Amino acid sequence: NYLEGKPLPTTQNFIVQQSLNNARPWLDNHVTQLIGCEIPLWSDTLQLAGRVDAIVEWDGVNTVLDFKLLSDIFPDDHLDYMLQTTCYALMIKERMDMICKQNVVFMMPRGGRTPQIDKKPNHVFFSELARRVKQFRKLIEEKNASS
Repeated sequence: NYLEGKPLPTTQNFIVQQSLNNARPWLDNHVTQLIGCEIPLWSDTLQLAGRVDAIVEWDGVNTVLDFKLLSDIFPDDHLDYMLQTTCYALMIKERMDMICKQNVVFMMPRGGRTPQIDKKPNHVFFSELARRVKQFRKLIEEKNASS
């Protein structure tokens, strides 16, 4: 709702309110245009589907934006998050013929801590994503063969 400029729902959940209050300055400073929120996506090529949190221009660059509400501890490794957003970028290209060159994972911790942003170009994750999709397909084939 915040990104879309809609009225914010009233909530008694202090954690949600605190996370949004901490996120606002970052979003206001970096999101230069909202392209869409909560868009269902799928890929015939990857045979995967999902719903992207947001497609935005982040500092003027088409970007897949994903929000993570975390406990008080930030994960050391954000690879899985980056693979998820890279997958969305490929789906966006396939479905919308739009190129998103970067991923932003916006990690909002509980407890009033400052958000952590991990911004990376998505092309660096293509080979690992391909490897994981291939591995997943192999597991599915093995499961189906044993059924």
